[in-house]
Amino acid sequence: GYFRRVNPNFSRVLGYSPEELITRPFVDFVHPDDRAGTEAETEKLARGLPCVNFRNRYRDVGGGYRWFEWTAKS
Repeated sequence: GYFRRVNPNFSRVLGYSPEELITRPFVDFVHPDDRAGTEAETEKLARGLPCVNFRNRYRDVGGGYRWFEWTAKS
């Protein structure tokens, strides 16, 4: 999946431009240990269920990881 739009905090904290974030599969940015949980949450979204207060790590431009907590709806 791809982001359709991104909260400006993603760009501010991770250092990527909004264009970089929406043109690459978002799992490319997710920590390998968090990918299964992230994919489970996106499957819930695909079924029309909301994602509430989910936490996972995203890689920043320097190669480190930052925790994000997010809420989304389909």
